[in-house]
Parts: sequence; C-alpha cells; structure tokens
Amino acid sequence: MRNNGLINNVLMGVGVIHEPLVMMQTDFAMYIGIVYSYLPFMILPLYSNLEKHDHTLLEAAVNLGATPFMSGTPGVWRLLRCVRRGISQSQAHL
Repeated sequence: MRNNGLINNVLMGVGVIHEPLVMMQTDFAMYIGIVYSYLPFMILPLYSNLEKHDHTLLEAAVNLGATPFMSGTPGVWRLLRCVRRGISQSQAHL
C-alpha cells in the first residue's frame, strides 16, 4: 500500500504505471482492510461445513443417476447464500 509497496512495485515493473500510486488513507485501502478482516469469518465456516458433508450421500446420488454436478450443487448454493450475507454485512459497516 505504500509508495514502494508490493502493488506499486509490480505495476511499475510490468509497465502499467510510471510513478507510484497513492493508496494509503483512501477508500481503496479501507476496502482492502475490511475484506482482509472479514474474509476468514466467511471462508472458515464454509470450509468446516463442506468438510462435515457425508460423502456417501453424494455417491448414492450418483448411483441413482445424478451427475456429480447435480448432486453437489444444491448444498453449495445454500452455503453461497451465507457468503452473500457476509458481503452485505461488511458493506453495511461502511
């Protein structure tokens, strides 16, 4: 985020910019901080929930004629609703 930080060095090295961007004390820096702080609270519950799923149910669905995509999709969509709620809650704090 600093003038000689990683983002500025990469962008200058690639040739996208010719002088460092000012990113400290801006809205961009605040968004990065909020995402950095709230992301673990959205990802870790998803991971633990997916780990608890019974894999024999997915195998049974495939044995009954469902594709792997069809058998796993409904559970994942329900979990993605939680991610959407987490994103909306992080935007409410702005």
